[in-house]
Amino acid sequence: MELGLALVWFNEGKDLENRTKRFEVSTFHAKLAELERRVLEQPIGDSRGRYDEWIVGAHALRGIRNELMHGRWGLSPTTNTVVNVLGLPTSCGQSEVHYTLEQLSAFVTNITALRDSLQALLKEFPL
Repeated sequence: MELGLALVWFNEGKDLENRTKRFEVSTFHAKLAELERRVLEQPIGDSRGRYDEWIVGAHALRGIRNELMHGRWGLSPTTNTVVNVLGLPTSCGQSEVHYTLEQLSAFVTNITALRDSLQALLKEFPL
């Protein structure tokens, strides 16, 4: 949501209505692509490098988030883990990833840190 808000308020919100319509239905991936385009328009310097670093981190978390949201969940009492299964149950291409509660908690912590760093970036280097 916060990335979407930053994008709709681009250029001091001069095209707020159209940008709102555009980004209210776009995916996080599409919003990241738009941010990348906007960052390339910025003068070369600290802002571009810092935004590029943030975008790389956001893409990494986006991939994990997609797996977590689109997979099926189960518990493995023998390994004391939460299991995320990707793929159709009838598919030989299914994959599973085991997570400890600490790993899932760290994922949430990383999302929060990514959000906080976006806010700091936007404050220091507005779009």
